[in-house]
Amino acid sequence: MNNKIITKLREYLLDTNECINYPILNKEGYGIYQPRINGVKTHKLMHRESYTYHNNDILTSDDIICHRCDNPACINPKHLFKGTHNDNVQDRVIKNRCAKGNS
Repeated sequence: MNNKIITKLREYLLDTNECINYPILNKEGYGIYQPRINGVKTHKLMHRESYTYHNNDILTSDDIICHRCDNPACINPKHLFKGTHNDNVQDRVIKNRCAKGNS
């Protein structure tokens, strides 16, 4: 993991059970950081970076990092878990966060 990202994560992460909201968000509400790495501007989703850092895990593009707290801005590693797209959909259904039409 890039040292710039680790430094940025350490600025915000506290030992708490509460949500830790990253202050810079994309249009979907997820925390983002856009460092220049080797002169190239990159886009990092900070909940994924937080999970990777704290679990010493390497994520693939297929890996989904889900929020137990359902707060996309949260980067607290205690609130994050790795899953698949199907796991994320099932979590949404269980928590009754599915879109519902009028009937």
